[in-house]
Amino acid sequence: MRNLELLQEVFLSLVQKSISDDEARMIMERSWFGIGSLVPVGMKMAMEIEKEVGKKRLVETIGGTVAFLEAYQEAALKKSYYLLEDETFHKLRTLLKA
Repeated sequence: MRNLELLQEVFLSLVQKSISDDEARMIMERSWFGIGSLVPVGMKMAMEIEKEVGKKRLVETIGGTVAFLEAYQEAALKKSYYLLEDETFHKLRTLLKA
């Protein structure tokens, strides 16, 4: 999922302070996200979680960004899809106190 890779790249660049908020906004506006939304990406991720690791596991992630991404990581691993970096999970846990 190229969209997920772009989100991760922008997120990590922001938390590492290698780009400014304005630069991140410009990148996102020039990408597919400038004309769409994150909903189709999240929906695709949720569908993969349900299909690969089960509906129960998907329901357990409600309200938890990190839990949702961890469940997606499980599904993605089974399908050889793009995997998020450990650093992304570490930074998210720190930011979200999860």
